[in-house]
Amino acid sequence: MSSASSGPIVLIGAGNMGGAMLSGWLKSGVAGSSIVVIDPGPSEQMMKTINDAGVTHVTSAPAGLTAGVLFLAVKPQVMDAVLPPVKGTVGSETVVVSVAAGKTLKAIAFKSGLTPSAVASGLYSVANPCATPAFSPAAGAYPTFPKSITITCATSGATMRWTTDGSSPSQTHGTVYSGPVSVAIGQTLKAIAYKTGLADSAIASGLYTGKTATPDIQPPSGLYSGGFNVTITCSTPGSTIKYTKDGSTPSPTHGTTYSGAFAVLPYVVVKAIAFGAAGYANSEVATNVYDLID
Repeated sequence: MSSASSGPIVLIGAGNMGGAMLSGWLKSGVAGSSIVVIDPGPSEQMMKTINDAGVTHVTSAPAGLTAGVLFLAVKPQVMDAVLPPVKGTVGSETVVVSVAAGKTLKAIAFKSGLTPSAVASGLYSVANPCATPAFSPAAGAYPTFPKSITITCATSGATMRWTTDGSSPSQTHGTVYSGPVSVAIGQTLKAIAYKTGLADSAIASGLYTGKTATPDIQPPSGLYSGGFNVTITCSTPGSTIKYTKDGSTPSPTHGTTYSGAFAVLPYVVVKAIAFGAAGYANSEVATNVYDLID
């Protein structure tokens, strides 16, 4: 930390924020003799720091003091009262730094013989971000597509934009969310939320992949007195089912391809797997156990 001109570093306010800044400067090697602290009543601990480091402390801005760098470390609600008494410390080369949020800075330029400039104005605030959008159902593997995805944001009044082409949404790119989004298998849904006065949210991203539904074997496992027919279905369109009756685990390369109901006698274990639908991973293996009533 060094001043921008030959003037000292002037710190207005030695409370929690100002005190932390002062301590940081001193620890980094800034000479205490180059710092002036203006505060009507620093804490006892802060006064010890000031005195030990050789920092100049005054309760109000002395006449003739021109800061190289002026730090305003006071609360926003007292800023308007603090500024008038210290305006004399600001020279033509003074750098002014404020750590107070929510204040509007205004400036004008003028010169003899010229019309004064327009007033420049800017509001400086702490930009908390919008909440990150959430997807429902969440990203993951599902047995059927397309999926209808609802996007929500916990920040009231925020606008959301989304994409499914792999690009990142922003305030100017993507589709403005107005209702559930249809997502196809293998697509990545991305969304962002934004609102005036807040920083943009983080981009939410979710990949939706296919997972073949687990086959449904009927009738259910249980005790049976005689022979009966077994049917197997899968809710994922385009899938192939293979099954076994010997207790072994079926796979795309092992088992009998299901083509219709088949007869069994207790005791038997029927297992089934579904696979082959484009873009879908293999299903879990379903197992039904049929036992004989004694």
